Amino acid sequence: MISVYSFYTQQPATETIELLEDSTLLLLSWAQMQAIYADFPEFNFIGRMLTEKYYMASEQRTNLLQNGTAIERYNLLLKTHPDIIQRVPLWMVASHLNVSHEALCRIRGQQLQTT
Repeated sequence: MISVYSFYTQQPATETIELLEDSTLLLLSWAQMQAIYADFPEFNFIGRMLTEKYYMASEQRTNLLQNGTAIERYNLLLKTHPDIIQRVPLWMVASHLNVSHEALCRIRGQQLQTT
């Protein structure tokens, strides 16, 4: 998890991260990353690949939020994270999908009726 803008500009982040489960976190500071890039030039390639992957996922999410329906967003979330409904409160899932809790409940109800 990273606030890309905050990390690369070295400015305070505007968002927070809340862990819902026990987790192990790894930290890589800006200075450490710069040292790795200097000491291991091949890591520049890895860093670029990770950045490309992150930005492609970000663009996909932005496009889906702008152009996709709530049902499409919900279905993609279930496809990519099938156990999310059992692990995360529905109001948080709704917020992530940019829909109201009530709208998410309607979507889930409609899908249960069709199966």
